[in-house]
Amino acid sequence: RIPKTFSRGMGFAEVAALVGGIAGLCAYKTAQWHSEGMMDWEKATIEHAGGSDVSWAALVALRAGALSLILTVLAIIYTNPPLQITGFSTTKGELKLFLTGMRRFGTFTVWCWTAQGVYFALALASSLGVALPQPLICLQWILFEVSLAMALLVTIIVTFVLVPVGIKRGHPVHFMFTWYVLAMHNGNTLLMILELVLNRFDIHAYHYPTVLAYGILYVLFAWANERYGVGAFYYFFLDYTRPYALFAYLGLFAAVSVFYWMAFWIDVLFESYRVIGWVLVPASNAIMLWRMPEKK
Repeated sequence: RIPKTFSRGMGFAEVAALVGGIAGLCAYKTAQWHSEGMMDWEKATIEHAGGSDVSWAALVALRAGALSLILTVLAIIYTNPPLQITGFSTTKGELKLFLTGMRRFGTFTVWCWTAQGVYFALALASSLGVALPQPLICLQWILFEVSLAMALLVTIIVTFVLVPVGIKRGHPVHFMFTWYVLAMHNGNTLLMILELVLNRFDIHAYHYPTVLAYGILYVLFAWANERYGVGAFYYFFLDYTRPYALFAYLGLFAAVSVFYWMAFWIDVLFESYRVIGWVLVPASNAIMLWRMPEKK
């Protein structure tokens, strides 16, 4: 009898090689660009991280309010009754999972929401003049870039994929329209666009490997969670035993890349035409659902 560890076979080996290759490339390019001075880490100062060219008071209010909202939502998620979802096991197929407590923090949406919480905690400290060491200011900058990109990804995927497909297949989606879930699916993008308008950070082209690293971290977590935690993946495309697993993982990294460059070009547009920043906030409603659509 083949041990379970090895019965996962070539699928895992191929996917692990892909993820390892992307991680190695990210490390190589980051080291190269850093040695060439392309990363602009000298801009990671407390004045840059905590200030605003629009309104310092508005920036502090946004950051304090955002952090309060994020912590409130995370507390509600942690204490809520079990959430039933379909999991995808490499050995047992589809499973019903009941997520409670810390297990609720394993979904990609909550991961991104938590990352935004870390960002706003650092950002608020910067705005209040706390003398953060430069590595933390660099982390704040990276989390801003990644959080804006991932907020756009989560909002668009929920609006145009998860909700319509869920309704069509008769899956329960009503919970997605509770206020605290709407905060994670829609409020995430609104908060990050407001932050883009008010802060002094930009989306840096040479920081692109950081969003790939973020995707790699989630993949590693998902593997560990499937093996040692809940026993299944939360998303079918992470199941590396499927025939198309390699393409699914390529698609995952392509998706986070697309949304990083989307955030980059939004920032470029805003820097060129500052007035566009205030149009972005109401315009972002075009990619959001606030009420459950009727089944056709």
